[in-house]
Amino acid sequence: MKKRKTKQKTEWTKLVSRPLTIFKAEPLIEKWVELGVDTLAIPVNKGENCLYVDKRDFDKFGKKIVEKVKYERNYKNKHKKECYETCESFVKVCKKIGKSNIRKKSNKELYKLFLQYYKEYMNYSFLLLVPISIEQSLFESVREEVGKILKRRRKINLLQKYLDVFSMEVKMIEAKKEEISLLEIKIELERNNNKMSQIINERIDKHIKKYCWIPVYDVTHKLWDKNDFLKRLKKIRNPKEKLKKIKEEFKNRKVETEKSIIELKPDKKLLAVIEFLQEYIFLRTYRTDALRKTMYYIQPLVEEIARRAKITKEEAAYITKEELERFLLENILPDKKMLKERARHCLILRRKNSYKIYSNIKEIEEIIDQELEKEDYEVKILKGNIAYSGVVKGKVKIIKSIKEIGKLKKGEILVASMTTPDMIIVIRHASAIITDEGGITCHAAIVSRELKKPCIVGTKIATKVLKDGDLVEVDADKGVVEIINRQGI
Repeated sequence: MKKRKTKQKTEWTKLVSRPLTIFKAEPLIEKWVELGVDTLAIPVNKGENCLYVDKRDFDKFGKKIVEKVKYERNYKNKHKKECYETCESFVKVCKKIGKSNIRKKSNKELYKLFLQYYKEYMNYSFLLLVPISIEQSLFESVREEVGKILKRRRKINLLQKYLDVFSMEVKMIEAKKEEISLLEIKIELERNNNKMSQIINERIDKHIKKYCWIPVYDVTHKLWDKNDFLKRLKKIRNPKEKLKKIKEEFKNRKVETEKSIIELKPDKKLLAVIEFLQEYIFLRTYRTDALRKTMYYIQPLVEEIARRAKITKEEAAYITKEELERFLLENILPDKKMLKERARHCLILRRKNSYKIYSNIKEIEEIIDQELEKEDYEVKILKGNIAYSGVVKGKVKIIKSIKEIGKLKKGEILVASMTTPDMIIVIRHASAIITDEGGITCHAAIVSRELKKPCIVGTKIATKVLKDGDLVEVDADKGVVEIINRQGI
């Protein structure tokens, strides 16, 4: 008699926390299932999302990618080209959809536009999974090979210095270009005694048109408008000095990279890996910029779906592909009460061949309690990965989104799930950085090394354990955050 196989329990691991409505989640899930990561859970609670995957699936996929990077000839260059082409195509298609006369489209034509978006997002979703494996592999490869060279020269103490140089951004990202553009407008405004002229107004309008998409991570997110930019302009002090500093920083990074390569004298193979690591660090943000642009361009489509269904844009973002097909092609409306519930809280659960969306809060809580990781939020010490060393004591400020950056006062410790390029202003004011997510090539790690601020990434639970006003010590020499005094205790 054959023994019945015991069902293997899912080994859930939290991958990231991201804004992820059903409009974004479904094409991503479909693509990741194709790639072999076919057990996913996405709990949504009032816009706060986490993405869980089966650790075994994810590790297996990661190993395949690392093997390709190491042993498949020309894979890195082929993948780099594919990344740029996929991002460009995604943005181009969504821009075309957004600029089309959507109001005059029939329901059938509207559904065709949605399918174009869906297909492009599926292709793009590959880029959301692969870099997590590639970045770590590249960094570890550079660490290992540079370490060998320095060990032979008995200069291993210089390893961190070289790693810091090789993991800096040497190409200018869009958020940095936006910061420079705003500083230039401020300089012109000061020349005009802070009086608005027609020319300055025109420059601001042009700036808004070019960069309004920066805070948009989902179709439900608000664009930056003129008031947002004017508020930021008002807060800028010493724009000439700041502009000069930014330009010098970038110039120095290139000089430091060239100098380090001359000193190190790496062989062609290692030099290629170093160059690819720096390109990939830029590409990481480039693909995020592509996503934010598409979420901006595609908003008119979601708004038109909402208008025809007589629901809010937020509720429209939680319609499934199947429900949208029935609505636009058969005029069968989704249950509006259910959509309202989903927009507040839902759980998307994909397990092998089953896929279900839960919107009942009690049912969701039971599944989360039984299935997903249970963290201890009563701890007094947090551990993570060292991004940049140093020891700092200070008060905590939790920043959950770009809307909250005004909360942080100079010298406070920034705590976030992750940092993004549009948060650079608040990062400059922070004395140290702590994040839930990320490895040694994440945005927070790169920026902390550039600004020389103590930083610990990948704590997993910092935003849940710490509260605004908590006094903590960030020991980024050891990778430890200790709570000295709780707020109100």
